[in-house]
Amino acid sequence: MRKLKFESDSFNFVYSYNSVFHMTKEDVAISINEMRRVLKLNGLMFVNFLTTKDFRCGKGVVVGENQYEQMDDETPVIHSYFEECEPDKYFENMKILYK
Repeated sequence: MRKLKFESDSFNFVYSYNSVFHMTKEDVAISINEMRRVLKLNGLMFVNFLTTKDFRCGKGVVVGENQYEQMDDETPVIHSYFEECEPDKYFENMKILYK
């Protein structure tokens, strides 16, 4: 997700469900920029995030602010949790249709 193998302005719709938050917030920013890069002008992007109100926030090995390595089945997985307006910075100059 950090380096999509598509040309810029390739897609009318970019969809990320339950995936982008499985990396550090630094990598989330890179991934969102890549999704924006491949999205055509006036295209739609769907992305979801975990909130700091999630019961799992604060549990596991700390890897950053509200970022934790947590066990998912038997494999450690990064989960990044966001305050309500925190992801807005990733979508500057875009119209947010639903939040």
